[in-house]
Amino acid sequence: MDAVTIERWIKNLGRQHSELVLEAVIPDLPLACLFIDDDGLQMEPENAIELHFDPRTMRFEEISFILHEPEPSPFETYKASCPGRLR
Repeated sequence: MDAVTIERWIKNLGRQHSELVLEAVIPDLPLACLFIDDDGLQMEPENAIELHFDPRTMRFEEISFILHEPEPSPFETYKASCPGRLR
């Protein structure tokens, strides 16, 4: 994932899912509940990156990067560089 895309996501936090898809800020991927004990909706546009949305308002709330798995895991970690202010 490139830094320009990540910066664009950061600038668009708080906006509605439908607007972001319409403006091609995020890919038109299905939202899913990725965790049993979590009622939020997420998408994984790339391995080790998750975009989180409020299930009631469909507002873009959080960007998660999996940087390290503490134990052997089947999940990939994020290996690309982050934008300067996130390093």
